[in-house]
Amino acid sequence: MRSLLPVLFLLGFVPAAGASVPAPGTPVRVTLWCRGEDPPAPVSGADCRFPSRFITVGANGMVTLEVGDSTAFYRLEAIRSLEIRERGSWWPAGGAAGFLAGGAAAYALLHTGGSTSPCDQDANQDAMRTGECIGVAALVGGVPGFGLGALVGSRIRRDRWREVDLRVERVGLVPSPRGGLGVVLVASF
Repeated sequence: MRSLLPVLFLLGFVPAAGASVPAPGTPVRVTLWCRGEDPPAPVSGADCRFPSRFITVGANGMVTLEVGDSTAFYRLEAIRSLEIRERGSWWPAGGAAGFLAGGAAAYALLHTGGSTSPCDQDANQDAMRTGECIGVAALVGGVPGFGLGALVGSRIRRDRWREVDLRVERVGLVPSPRGGLGVVLVASF
């Protein structure tokens, strides 16, 4: 039993199952209860949110962050939320907008031309049916429009913030009332 004692105390704080701890250097946004001594506290007693870079969660339950040019330490329970930045682009939205614009432009062009119009059944008795015309417009105008819109959208960057769960479980030994030792598990939610 004595050989297990150091092992159990070395466990100390372990991340909870399913907790995703960011990699060191990850840009994070921290929200905590401002007290005046915390970084930028515009109003004492209000939520304080500031950007930083994540370093680590220590065995003592302290979160280490790089704030500006200095290192700051915060108790895990003092942090109300920790969000990591996920970078991306708007290529799907650009592609969809390009497909709709290109398809609509091609459909409008296929309806022009009077008696030679390939889609205007009132002016041309050999014109395509409406469904066929929409398919041709999607192929001729929508597909290239999608490509162009996706290219433009890929050049526009966006940041999305996702909250990270830093719940921590603590494992330790305590003396049992009947003698011996007992294992204690403390979880924060």
